[in-house]
Amino acid sequence: EVAEGRRAAARALAKCESRGPGWSRIRAVRVPAQRNLYRRGAKTLWRELNEVAAEGAALDAYRKPFERFLARFERPLADPVLQAGVEAWRKRIAYYEASTGFGSCKTFERLLKQVRQFPENVRADYLAGDIYNEMVRFVADSRRKAARRHWGSRYDAALQRARSQLVTLGGDEGYATFFAFGHSLRG
Repeated sequence: EVAEGRRAAARALAKCESRGPGWSRIRAVRVPAQRNLYRRGAKTLWRELNEVAAEGAALDAYRKPFERFLARFERPLADPVLQAGVEAWRKRIAYYEASTGFGSCKTFERLLKQVRQFPENVRADYLAGDIYNEMVRFVADSRRKAARRHWGSRYDAALQRARSQLVTLGGDEGYATFFAFGHSLRG
């Protein structure tokens, strides 16, 4: 299911890999240095959005098992350490939703709307460089924003403490490790 979703996401993003309004804007730039800069930025952006879309496909495939796992904990647990671990799981899934939801051609085209030709001078290089930087930093910046909003070290620590608590209470170490790391979309 994950592989199928990743292939579908790659097909959807293939539509904007080398054609579309954004690429037309880049081709319309007649200053070679600016056009090449934009082209490099667009290729980097597309590659990173493709990775994001693949992670989004993995989230879609794992969403039902994640939700089924969390449904077992609808009633609050008596142990506050384990309950904090459950809440960290919920926050991690919210983080994944926020950090993968923008992997699309729509995002790609929105960022390429800024592309324009500037008169050849030093200020033009600066302005074109700003547009380039926004393209190449977009994915990392978006992930940082998602992490600030939905994730943090306290949730990582809560998962680690919950794992230790499960082992201390006599739980299976493999299950305890799954509890701490089973939500990971990356290998």
